[in-house]
Amino acid sequence: MNILVNGAGRIGRNLIRRLIFSKKHRLNQINDPYLTIENLAYLINYDSIYGKFSHKVKIKDNYLIAGYKKILFTRDKDLLKKNIKKIDLIIDSS
Repeated sequence: MNILVNGAGRIGRNLIRRLIFSKKHRLNQINDPYLTIENLAYLINYDSIYGKFSHKVKIKDNYLIAGYKKILFTRDKDLLKKNIKKIDLIIDSS
């Protein structure tokens, strides 16, 4: 199942951390119009509640790289106007 997480606040980041290493689900895209990709990578790597992430999340172009996974990062305010045909499930955690 291909998943898009919309919103990377406290709940969104916790979902992202869980989905990165899920074997049943694939996190394809993260969307948050209010964060930069650099801020998101830092917040995933170092969380004040859950601690340091087990794998370092890196940035390459508009993608977050965690282990062997490559996750697209977007900053769209209106997802319905975008082409998201490859997405099976959108989790709105904004």
